[in-house]
Amino acid sequence: MKSSPRLHGYLLAIGLIAVLTSVKALAGEGLGRDAPFFLYPVALIAVGWFGHPRSALFATVLAVLAGWLFFIRSSGTTGLRALLPLAALALEGAAITALVVRLRAAHRLGEKAAERVTRLQRLTAALAAARTPDEIARIIVEQGVAALGATVGVVRRARSDDELEAMAHLGLSPEDSVRYRVVNAADGLPSSVAFRTGEAQWLEGERGVSSKYPDLPPGKLPARGALAALPLGVEGRRIGVMTFRFDEPRTFSTQERTLLETFASQAAQALERSDLYMQEVALRQRLESLEALTEAFSEAMTREEVADVVIDLGMLVADADSCSVYTLDSAGRSLQLIGHRGVAAELLERIRLLTPETASRAFGILEGGEPRFAETESEYAAHFPELLKLEVESKRTRAFWCVPLTAEGKAFGMMSMGFYEPRRFGPVERTFVATFTRHCAEALRRAERLEAEQRARNAADVANRAKDEFLATVSHELRTPLNAILGWAKMMAAAQLDEPKRQRAVTIIERNAVAMAQLIEDLLDVSRIISGKMRLEVQSVDLSRIIEAALESVRPAAEAKSIQISAALGASAEPLLADPPRLQQIIWNLLSNAVKFTPDGGQVEIAARRVEANTEIRVSDSGRGIAPEFLPYVFEPFRQEHPTHSRARGGLGLGLAITRQLVELHGGRVEAHSEGPGRGATFIVHLPLSRVAPQPKPEAAAGRRIRAEGDFERPKELVSLAVLVVDDDEDARQLVQAVLEECGSQVIAVDNVESALEVLSRGATDVLISDIGMPGQDGYDLIRRVRALPGGIAGVPAAALTAYAREEDRRRALEAGYTMHLAKPVEPAELVAVVAGLSRSAAAAALSRRGARATATNG
Repeated sequence: MKSSPRLHGYLLAIGLIAVLTSVKALAGEGLGRDAPFFLYPVALIAVGWFGHPRSALFATVLAVLAGWLFFIRSSGTTGLRALLPLAALALEGAAITALVVRLRAAHRLGEKAAERVTRLQRLTAALAAARTPDEIARIIVEQGVAALGATVGVVRRARSDDELEAMAHLGLSPEDSVRYRVVNAADGLPSSVAFRTGEAQWLEGERGVSSKYPDLPPGKLPARGALAALPLGVEGRRIGVMTFRFDEPRTFSTQERTLLETFASQAAQALERSDLYMQEVALRQRLESLEALTEAFSEAMTREEVADVVIDLGMLVADADSCSVYTLDSAGRSLQLIGHRGVAAELLERIRLLTPETASRAFGILEGGEPRFAETESEYAAHFPELLKLEVESKRTRAFWCVPLTAEGKAFGMMSMGFYEPRRFGPVERTFVATFTRHCAEALRRAERLEAEQRARNAADVANRAKDEFLATVSHELRTPLNAILGWAKMMAAAQLDEPKRQRAVTIIERNAVAMAQLIEDLLDVSRIISGKMRLEVQSVDLSRIIEAALESVRPAAEAKSIQISAALGASAEPLLADPPRLQQIIWNLLSNAVKFTPDGGQVEIAARRVEANTEIRVSDSGRGIAPEFLPYVFEPFRQEHPTHSRARGGLGLGLAITRQLVELHGGRVEAHSEGPGRGATFIVHLPLSRVAPQPKPEAAAGRRIRAEGDFERPKELVSLAVLVVDDDEDARQLVQAVLEECGSQVIAVDNVESALEVLSRGATDVLISDIGMPGQDGYDLIRRVRALPGGIAGVPAAALTAYAREEDRRRALEAGYTMHLAKPVEPAELVAVVAGLSRSAAAAALSRRGARATATNG
């Protein structure tokens, strides 16, 4: 089949020479003697154009032979005259053959140029129709292999400065497509060299390969064949490389090289254009996702719901394989995982809670406030090497981005997305990540505020209910003793009681008044604790004496219920620093609580022992116990297990709350244990032992527990003592006046400041006792005006007797000018002792003034 065109050329030569020779022979002399030598060149031209150069030479030889045989020899011409036409015919044939060769070559070049233009036009059209980089890479490979007759075509894209990844290939074996999917841009492959240098690499055969690529490993190229590797670049930026391989050696002409370089330029521009198109599509999708994100955020109310929205939409838009969202805990010491997708089960427990010790790099991202991007597995390993060491069965992350979640200039969380394949994060994608995470941070912060608001609302609701329940309880607890006081007082006032009943009435009134006063004192203790005004006077104490005093206080109540109390005081000799009254209050509260909730005939035990560096005080009872669901709230103020009118025991529910606060003020802690209802309860107090035992100090009186005392002393200092009592409440005035007159004092009682100043101006007052809260001018106004009076009356000893019993109230009274501060209700014995002390101060001041006057007179 390959020889048929040549045969056709030879046959055409024979036919045309035979026809022209026959025409001349038949025409004879009519055409002229030299006619054949003009006709034969026409045949030579036709044979050369429609045949081939060899058939033109063959036709030239036939023409010379035909001219010699049929025309020169038959005419009898000899010598030089006969040879000249034949020589001219041979030269014409040679010239025609040469001309035909050049014309045919030019024609072929024109056809090839037209074919190249057509191919470039088809390539341009195909590339223009393609949209994605993968489509363009496939077109480049298919068109290039078809145009060049190559056996293998590969287009690689720069994944990073160091790696080239195959986008499309044709002709590679499955093994090679996997082996050479990613190549190192620094190795000696022609494609790597072309990418690094920006110059096309042409291998036309095995000769010169070793010298041109000395670092090329054996087996990287076939033993025979050719290869062309051309860089893909746009505006000086190299974005990839295309490679075509041929099984046979091949010489690349200038035109072919130009064609391939033009091909590479168009391919690079198409890839760049597709990148811009994909970025535009991605930007449009991301804008749509941000709109969807905003709409979804409006429905998400909790952090977890927001995290789910963030993860679902974020992974969809970013085409990510995993995602995790963290927020800082309230103390800012750890990152807590609030949402995740695609995280390997083997890693989940490891990353659920991150601390500076276990994940220093994550906290470094948080503290730095800047996002981190890892585009390759090596970069990922540089950030989290400890995670790569873990063996997991699922796919591993090879690229990721991690961004701090920031609101109001402060980082409060972190969000990351992982990718199973290396990923290049361009400027557009990084900008989107920043915008996306900013929206996420705002939504999470808004959800946190909503949750905090909801918690506050719930807490307010609980507090309101607790307040209502507490006020109802206070009302009940105050009305109960008040009912007894009013009832028995009215009966006494009606003179309907005989002496035994009258004595009983006095006892009941006194007991209920003490109970009311103790309720008020507990409320004041709670107020002091809440406001931070509680102060301790710490000294070395004898724990056994404190416990025995508390036992004595609760023993009557225990005996009334036939409750047996046992004590084991093994730690009584240990040095302990504490405030004696408050320590006794702690123990009394626990003991009285145990007695209150222990049924008749039960048992209460108190034990003290040393446990390491602490003293442990344990109070146990065989009472009704504590329900497990209420146990965590047993020390909270105003919380009672049964805060309803059906509760079996009275009280405000403040004793245990005060106990815990007092224990903590001593540097200790208190615990409550119970196995459930009907199985008793145990309270354990842990107090630290003192390392150095200080010198013992006289212990203060027992804590301010209101006691009922039947009588009080009548100091002689109060006889004939002039006392001014100021109080707008008539009952309170008369009580103070009655107590002091019982001691022999001369008492003047008034109900306002102006009347008090009028009495003081007469100079007949030794001691002033005044209320604070009075209409018009109060007790503070009174003492300031008294201290501003001329003469000795300005220094009269004064005590503030008031229902304002807080620490700041006491301090304000002393700063205003009062000598002492007394809280209502006051016991008669305490009132008498205070007035006696003030009278001694007054006497000492008067003696001092008389001595000063005598000295002045003698001088």
